[in-house]
Amino acid sequence: MSRLIPWDQIKDQYSDVLVLGNGASVAAAKGFKYQSLLEVAKENGWLSQNVSEVFDHLRTDDFELVLNLLWHTFRINQALEVTENRSTITYHEIKEALIRSVQKAHASYEKINLSPMWEFMYRFRTVVSLNYDLLVYWAMLAGNDSLGRCFKDCFLKGEFLYDEWEDFRAPITECDHSTLVFYPHGNLCLATNGSNSDMKIIAHGDNLLETVLDTWRSNEAIPLFVSEGTSRQKKEAIGRSRYLNTIYNYVLPTLKGNVLIYGWSMSENDEHLIRRLIKPKTQAVAISVHIGDKTDRDVEKTCKLLELKIHKYSPEATVTFFNAGDPGCWIHTPRRN
Repeated sequence: MSRLIPWDQIKDQYSDVLVLGNGASVAAAKGFKYQSLLEVAKENGWLSQNVSEVFDHLRTDDFELVLNLLWHTFRINQALEVTENRSTITYHEIKEALIRSVQKAHASYEKINLSPMWEFMYRFRTVVSLNYDLLVYWAMLAGNDSLGRCFKDCFLKGEFLYDEWEDFRAPITECDHSTLVFYPHGNLCLATNGSNSDMKIIAHGDNLLETVLDTWRSNEAIPLFVSEGTSRQKKEAIGRSRYLNTIYNYVLPTLKGNVLIYGWSMSENDEHLIRRLIKPKTQAVAISVHIGDKTDRDVEKTCKLLELKIHKYSPEATVTFFNAGDPGCWIHTPRRN
């Protein structure tokens, strides 16, 4: 497929910004090729008809929005001593449905090969993960175990350092550089706690997913990730969170250099992020293409559509495409000579 350039030929040009979309998670574990979490919950009968209608009424598929509204309703009722428990019952039903849906959709820690992930991520100064799953977090931890503290998410003891995140660029002695990782749409490891502050849930390896779910069950925190919705709805969710708002309005606009996109289709509902990540002065963008059963004509059509999206925001950018399955790229280990 002549439109695709081998990864080996372009890899040295890209070390600034890596953007990981859902295709990166699917490449690592096929189970991540899920429908929306709401559909998982409905298909398994984990939501009653009345509760499903709450999502319909709010015109959303996003658990984060519905849980956020019900959580605040519950706390307001507590403060006003309102003896009403319907919102509380609904909140717990939706939360339990989300927990079950995540458990069903998420890959298990022991089945993921993390080494090629962190080795690939370490090529870049900044990693922007658009996925709610824990793969990037797990890869960060594994990389830090091997390299020293080279991957940083700018949290310290669970708290994001809003005024000091740029200071984390400075490498620690055992590393030749630091790779900063950000979650513009949140992540399973992030939550909003009882004081309405955003925090990171801290655990290691195979304990992390269960620690996340236990934190949700405790009623002291609600999930902080945006997995569904239109671009407008996602922007509204970003505005409700100090962490997400900081990443969107202060971190992403500062990122410079060439951009490598892996597993992100740049669909219409992510238009707000395309605008932030692809800037007028962006000179080069490389985009992975999943071949699968695509014909040459299909590949060419995909490339043209993605090229148009990039040139909408950076008309002069050079746009290159490569095979998502090339050796040395993301989870694909290099060929041995």
